[in-house]
Amino acid sequence: MASASKRLLITGIESFTGHYVRDLFETHGYEVYGTVFSGAKRDKIYPCDITNSDAINAVISEVRPDIVIHLAAITFVPDGDSSAIYDVNLFATLNLLDALLKHHSSVSKVILPSTSNVYGNIALESISENECPQPLSHYALSKYAMEQMGRNYFTQLPIILTRPFNYTGVGQAEQFIVPKIVAHFRAKKRILELGNIDIYRDFSDVRDVAQAYLILAESSLSSEVINIASNTIYSLREIITIAEKASGHHLDIVTNPAFVRANEILRLGGDNTRLRNLGWSPVFEIEETIAWMVTP
Repeated sequence: MASASKRLLITGIESFTGHYVRDLFETHGYEVYGTVFSGAKRDKIYPCDITNSDAINAVISEVRPDIVIHLAAITFVPDGDSSAIYDVNLFATLNLLDALLKHHSSVSKVILPSTSNVYGNIALESISENECPQPLSHYALSKYAMEQMGRNYFTQLPIILTRPFNYTGVGQAEQFIVPKIVAHFRAKKRILELGNIDIYRDFSDVRDVAQAYLILAESSLSSEVINIASNTIYSLREIITIAEKASGHHLDIVTNPAFVRANEILRLGGDNTRLRNLGWSPVFEIEETIAWMVTP
């Protein structure tokens, strides 16, 4: 168990992932601080527009964290404001790293989540970190640019770049595919409109992802890229079948051409060997995760 004096700063602490990371680290004795985009300052929670360098400098100067997990990002791919994606995912990360160098270069770990989407349409079902990224969207490009920028700080800060594959759980917004599917089953809807349901993804449970961040934060690793993945892929068709079984409800699937993406990645699964070598392994099977979401 970590010392109670060890300070963790989570940017985007009230995000879907942030809630689970905060709770897990607190149970392990960490003193957890966080940033949110707006609102009033609360106990250990700082309103902070991370695209504003003065704002993030003030937070780092005051908190002086031992560990930083940078979850604040634009994560929903269809967001139409391309400039905002780069402002938040790339330039705000630059602000954070510069603030750490200026005010607290003795930080022991900085975890910068990227995304598995940087791999693009690589024709492999289990993609390792050694594969050359081929990003296909502004979201993926913004994260890959963030990775490359972050590498420039490897000699100055103990950075780990993570590439999480798809993950889900209770509390994820319904704009994401698995919560959307689950919500329709929970509401006993008759019809569900989707795009291509024969795409395959590597789905993890958010609780396993939080555990991965704890292991990485407490590891001696730095200047590395790490996949966070289950190493198993499922089609959306299979996810629908699992949700149907968990809910006891049947609905009809209707293909809506508006939901079919032009650059859709057909199969995306991650090799998690590096993470497993640190002692991590997924606890939750996809059937358990979906059952948890259907009847939380």
